[in-house]
Amino acid sequence: MTVKENVQRTPDDADNLPVNGESAMPTHESTTEFLDHLDTMTRVFEGCGNMLGIVPLTAAGYEPSADFRQDATLRAHLAQWGRQIQSDSVMVLVGDPRNREAQGYHTFMYVFEPNGSDDSGMDGGVSTMCGNGIRAVAAYIHELDPQAERAEIMAMSGLRSVEFVDDMYAVQMGTLTQAEEDLANYIKPGALETTNGEYFNSPIPEPIVQRLAEHGINAQTWSIGFNGDRDENGNIDGEPHLIIEVPADQVKDIVQLRQLAVEAGPIITKDTARFPREINANFIVVQGLDSETGKLHVLIATHERNLGDDADHSVTAACGTGSTVSAGTVLGRYAPDVPDQVIVVHNTGGDLEISRDTDNPQRLVMVGPANACDVEPPTTVEE
Repeated sequence: MTVKENVQRTPDDADNLPVNGESAMPTHESTTEFLDHLDTMTRVFEGCGNMLGIVPLTAAGYEPSADFRQDATLRAHLAQWGRQIQSDSVMVLVGDPRNREAQGYHTFMYVFEPNGSDDSGMDGGVSTMCGNGIRAVAAYIHELDPQAERAEIMAMSGLRSVEFVDDMYAVQMGTLTQAEEDLANYIKPGALETTNGEYFNSPIPEPIVQRLAEHGINAQTWSIGFNGDRDENGNIDGEPHLIIEVPADQVKDIVQLRQLAVEAGPIITKDTARFPREINANFIVVQGLDSETGKLHVLIATHERNLGDDADHSVTAACGTGSTVSAGTVLGRYAPDVPDQVIVVHNTGGDLEISRDTDNPQRLVMVGPANACDVEPPTTVEE
């Protein structure tokens, strides 16, 4: 879902943006020829069980100053390819990764969701950030420059720095905010109560409390937030997540937690009266500290927004932004005065480790894997 214009990060504006579904594909090629060429450059990575498409749009010859989000033909093609590789998120890259000094970053990453939707009426949707996807993009950049120690990736939530640590990727995810004013783009004004102006341990509306109880979830409070960076005007944006802690004695394992997310997730995610752009619903179980490592373990299942109406499909194998917001919430609730506390977040598709940035405790760092996959080239959309 596209976010507010005044807080979006986008590549530099230009006069030749496509409008009303027009295309900015190279004029010397037919649409089919360009899409065939683009297909030869796409890549697929896996991150914690999620298939993640990589589309180097600028490198393929697409007009770098144009906005692909307004290109109906290209969006249809990306949506078809994403569904073919069974990916919920395709990372569309704008810029030249070899020209970091001039650009200020390696690439600009858009998160295109093949099964999503937005106000354009065209295929797919666009979200603000993807934690698994940014690790995949970092892995792609690392292939291009094996000597690099980090990748600088601009997203709609701000500049994300990713450090290469052995076979893992440590992502600076930005500052966690749960402030009412920062979340106004995703929550209908006056629809929810806050706690001192923040959605941290804030009251759940009674009708939702009752509906959750029907699924065996006895919760009275929830937390809502996102991670991002403030722009020069003080605005901040990120991928919005709602967190509900389920008591450990109500869930025996992550399989049961996932089933709860499938059944109860739509109660929240699809509640457009309160969340007009939908919202990601995270169900977590805090398991406790590991006496040997000192790490705090958390189970999570995320019912993601903007993935369609299939509830089972919408509970993905892992959600990096959801794991980060959930871990930040757990840190605030259980370890507010432990600066080096590490949270191990167990997704069905794999584990992520979240901790505070040692240089800036207000910011969170996510560490996790990303691996290249071999996938057959997509089938071109007919003109």
